[in-house]
Amino acid sequence: MKTFLTYFSLAACLLVFSQCNFGSDSGETAAAHDGYTIDGVLSNLNEGTPIYLDHVRNQNFDVLDTAFVDAEGKFTLKGKAPEKCIARLRIGKTKNSVLMVLNNGEHVNIEGDSRTVRNYLYTISGSSESATLQQLYQQLSQRQLQQEDIKTFIDTTSSPYLAYLAVNNLKIADNFDQFQKVGKRLDTEAKGSTLASDYKKFMASNASVQNTMPGKMAPDISAPTPEGKELALSDLRGKVVLLDFWASWCGPCRRENPNVVRMYDKYKDKGFTVYSVSLDNNKNKWLAAIEKDNLKWDSHVSELKKWNSKAAGAYGIKSIPTTFLLDGDGKIIGKNLRGPKLGQKLAEIYGG
Repeated sequence: MKTFLTYFSLAACLLVFSQCNFGSDSGETAAAHDGYTIDGVLSNLNEGTPIYLDHVRNQNFDVLDTAFVDAEGKFTLKGKAPEKCIARLRIGKTKNSVLMVLNNGEHVNIEGDSRTVRNYLYTISGSSESATLQQLYQQLSQRQLQQEDIKTFIDTTSSPYLAYLAVNNLKIADNFDQFQKVGKRLDTEAKGSTLASDYKKFMASNASVQNTMPGKMAPDISAPTPEGKELALSDLRGKVVLLDFWASWCGPCRRENPNVVRMYDKYKDKGFTVYSVSLDNNKNKWLAAIEKDNLKWDSHVSELKKWNSKAAGAYGIKSIPTTFLLDGDGKIIGKNLRGPKLGQKLAEIYGG
């Protein structure tokens, strides 16, 4: 699947909306004991390798503190966090890191091989939330969990911070209710935190997702055809419409096109059609793909602005292909129906 932002890795972009600010304290003062202590032993590191303590805000990692491993791979970080938050320990300039829920009053111990921590093959103690997080991500990295398992974890974990990290493994377009559920927990159980505040902004920016759930009236959109004429989605009222966001450069879109063509050929005489919104920015490539894939319906539109398309914004499109099936009144009756699922839904509508 092609995405507007590269799909987040478990070790990094799951933290896109986490943030915290730290005051580093390297002395043996009472204040330091009231804060956090992180002791670690990581094998297969050169003496002097830096260990960075990062926090994340708007996808930018900021270094909060640094320690250096000794000849035995040991290091210590001490400081005081103004609030409970999610942090990352990064090993040198590599992508190897350890995620944790950081809280004052906890003395965390981490042991592992620096070469395998990115696969969550380490032990962490002193923070029950961080230990549960390590187990969760290890299972996710080994593909042991399905979407329903993730939802169950969200519903049963006692930590809103872990619920937040877990929900980011789901697509918001298909699981908006789960994201709302986490937001409510953060508002009550982490009230006043920067994580709760930023998550609220994130949800507001994705309000269009809620407006495009099955059962809702499809937002009307309009864009130019290849001939330069404006064609609105509402112009197709009375027909069952597959609203298809795609692009010539999107491999999964192009692989799905033959299936859409088959469905169009099978049901076009019964009132089915397609409204294709291309996120191309090159008209020649857009038209060449239409011809090559034999997309024979007339309703092709594109603003030729790629992800800056207003039509894509109205539907909260973050990845393609994304499709919506609309009934004759313009109500959304299906979402992301591809392959056999599209055929099954159309057979329900038209029979056979």
